[in-house]
Amino acid sequence: MKTIRWIRRLWTRRQVEAGMREEMEFHRAARAADLVDRGMDPQQAARTASIEFGSVEAWREECRKELGFRLLDELFADLRFALRGMKKNPGFAAATVAILAAAMGVNAVFFSLYSNYVMKPLPIRGVERHFSVLGFDPQGKSASGWSAAEVEALRGGAGPWMEGLYLMDTFQVLAVAPVQRQAMVTSLSASYFPLLGGTARLGRTLGNTDEHEHAAVLSSFGAARFFPKHANPIGEKLRVGRTVLTVVGVMPPEFTGTAACT
Repeated sequence: MKTIRWIRRLWTRRQVEAGMREEMEFHRAARAADLVDRGMDPQQAARTASIEFGSVEAWREECRKELGFRLLDELFADLRFALRGMKKNPGFAAATVAILAAAMGVNAVFFSLYSNYVMKPLPIRGVERHFSVLGFDPQGKSASGWSAAEVEALRGGAGPWMEGLYLMDTFQVLAVAPVQRQAMVTSLSASYFPLLGGTARLGRTLGNTDEHEHAAVLSSFGAARFFPKHANPIGEKLRVGRTVLTVVGVMPPEFTGTAACT
């Protein structure tokens, strides 16, 4: 409500300024009339009232400050000064604008990254309960992957603290059909989507039998990128390197899996 009243006063500022002048003149005239009633000469009374009342402009500035106009006046004065300086030295002005534009662009990029990777929660179920499990060889070095026997041992020996286990491996490849595109491909186990709470927008997600088949579930972005002319690409073929995949599902736009960005 205070903001609305301030905007209304700003819109009718001329009337507000005129009202301030009238009220100040009224108080000064009333004081002069009171001094005349006490027997003072009218000219002397007017001079005395003006001295007692003080600077009219100072009172106006005080009123503008209370009403919130002073900050706006100072801002406009600074802008006018800056524009005059830019007109006098256009080369310096152009360099300044370019530097500010570059700084704002870099700031926007970093804020976007920070927002996506730090502030924005992943759109998956129970994100705080997901952990990355790394394997190490006997020399203590990080292993590049898990064997089937190791996965089964981990699944069987985890105990009640583990809700489930999914496998994933993300890599960048060149998909050559139906269109040639650079793509990020993630190899997944069938348990991935049930544990994350992902439901396909078109088709279905991976099943247990798909772990031994060449099936693909596309993101909404990936479907639009590889099959721009297909409203429903289910059943279409996607060749990644030497492997031909059959599209079995398309995820909704809001589902990005365990990646912060699509």
